[in-house]
Amino acid sequence: MSQKTSGPNVAEPKLTGLELASSKFRLINPVSAPDDAPAWEIYARKRSAEAARAYNAAEAPEYEDEEDREWGGDDDTRIIYEGVHDTIKALEKECGLEDGVLGECVWVESCSLDGLEGPGFAPRNCETYSRIYSLATPAHVDVHFQYHERTRMESIEWNYSIGYKIHDLAGEDVAFRFTSCGNKTHRGRPDMRSICWAFYDDDEGFRHREWRRVEVFGFDLDQRDVLNIHQALFGPLEPLAADADDAAIAARRCMLVRTVRILLASVGIDYPVRCKEEEDGGEEENPHRNAALDWTLESSSIDQWIARGTRKACGFQLASDPEMERAGVQARKEELEYHSEYDSEDEENSDSSDRGGGRYSYY
Repeated sequence: MSQKTSGPNVAEPKLTGLELASSKFRLINPVSAPDDAPAWEIYARKRSAEAARAYNAAEAPEYEDEEDREWGGDDDTRIIYEGVHDTIKALEKECGLEDGVLGECVWVESCSLDGLEGPGFAPRNCETYSRIYSLATPAHVDVHFQYHERTRMESIEWNYSIGYKIHDLAGEDVAFRFTSCGNKTHRGRPDMRSICWAFYDDDEGFRHREWRRVEVFGFDLDQRDVLNIHQALFGPLEPLAADADDAAIAARRCMLVRTVRILLASVGIDYPVRCKEEEDGGEEENPHRNAALDWTLESSSIDQWIARGTRKACGFQLASDPEMERAGVQARKEELEYHSEYDSEDEENSDSSDRGGGRYSYY
C-alpha cells in the first residue's frame, strides 16, 4: 500500500490567539496567558478592520502642492492627520522604536473641524477621536479631544477637554462610539476618563459685567492612571530595584511621560514635557515645536500646568514646579481681583447699561 503524502493543496494550520495577531502586526514583547486567545483574536479582527474606515498615523497625508498642504485643500481634516503623523513619528523615535511601529498602532477614527483661518492656526472648532492599539496586550486605548476657540469683539471663547478610555479586550468587545458631547462640555465624555480640561471663567455666558480672562482648568490623571495606561499599551511595568541608580530612575520617568504624550499625540497635540531641569527643548522654550497646529492648551506661559500635572502623575516633580505653580496661582488671583474691582465700579456707575439690551457685539 502506498503511503499518503502531503501535497501542495494541504491547508496550513489555522493560526489563533497571539500567533494570529503576531502574524499580522509588529508587536513588542507581547504578553500571553492561557485563556487570552479569544482576546487576541478580537484584537486582530478589530485592528485589521481599521484600514477600511480610519486614518493611520504611519501614513503622511498627500498634498498636490505647498499651498494645498498649508491650507488643507478640499479636506481640512488632513491638517489634523498631519499633526498626528508628525507627533507620533517624533515620539516613535524618542521611544527607540523601529520606523512605523508606533504609527501603525494609531488610528484617527473620526475628525471634524471648522473655522480654519490659515497655516499653523488651530481651527475654531475641532473634535477628534483616535484609537491606539497596544504593542503588547490585547487592548486598545481610545482618546477624545474637543476644542473651541473664537475671538469676539470684547472676549475670547475658549474651552477644550481631553479624555481617554482603556478597552481590555480580554473582558469586553466594545464598538467605538461616535457620539459627540458638544463644544460646551469642558470635560471628557461621560463614558471616558478625563486627562485635562480648561476654559475661561465666563465661557458659558457673561455672568459678570465684563468678560473675565480667568483660566479655570483641571489635570485629572494620577499615578495609577498612568500605570494603567502604560500597562495597556506596553505591557506590565517591572518595579524599579531598591538600589536603582539615577540613570534608571530618569529613564523610568521619561518612559512614563512619553506614555502620556502618546495619548495627546494621537489627537494631533505635540506637548513636550521636561524630565529634568536643564533639559533643552522643553515646554518653556517651544511648547509646539513639531505641531502642525498651534493649540491653546494653557492661557499663558507663566504656568505650564499640563507639564506639571504630567510629571506629578508620573511620580516626580522638578524643583522649579512649586514656584511655577505659585506664579500661576498669583497671576490668576490678580486677574480675578482686577475684574472684581471693575465689576464693583461698573455696578455703581453704569447700572443703566444693562437695561439697554446686549452690550456685547459678536461677529
